[in-house]
Amino acid sequence: MFKNELSRNFSPAKFKQTELNVFCKSIIQAMDGNVHFPNPVPSLEQLQKLQLNYQQSLVDTIDGTRFDTAVKRNCREKLVDGLRALANYVEAESDGNLEVLASSGFNLKYKPRRIGVLPGAKGFNVRPGSNPGVIELSCQVVPKASFYLFAYTESPVSGQSVWITVTSSKRKARIEGLQSGKRYAFRVAACGTRPERVWSPSLESYVL
Repeated sequence: MFKNELSRNFSPAKFKQTELNVFCKSIIQAMDGNVHFPNPVPSLEQLQKLQLNYQQSLVDTIDGTRFDTAVKRNCREKLVDGLRALANYVEAESDGNLEVLASSGFNLKYKPRRIGVLPGAKGFNVRPGSNPGVIELSCQVVPKASFYLFAYTESPVSGQSVWITVTSSKRKARIEGLQSGKRYAFRVAACGTRPERVWSPSLESYVL
């Protein structure tokens, strides 16, 4: 079961230099006087000091030296550490309550959507291969499918038929070693995280 959590991604790719500074100030504003978080760790005063140090380092690097750049990097690391520590406190106090978490000003961690049973594959196609005893199978791409199961059995199909499956990471499969001149039935199912399979209607073909 998915638990509501806060995002701890404060990387430069997520928050550029000034963006992290603005984000931190918005956290301090949201947390100040918030009844859900009476004793923040670190304190808002401590976090604000880290934020102001980082803000000053941004100014210093405009026409600064390599030393100023190193100071800015160090200030950012300390600010990120403070934000992550505060995120830990917020999660502990909120006990997964979504509204309480959101009131802190932090971004929520992405909640994955539950993927149900995948639909049956469409456009199933069966054609003889270029060599004897070979059949080429294909279907249309099914969104969210992790892999495909292609299955075959000798025709005619009955309740006692034994289906042999071939797994493919793509929407195509090549079945080899079939008996030439014999008729087979084929089917396909797209597979995701759920164990249920929706098989396509079977198609029959003679093998060259």
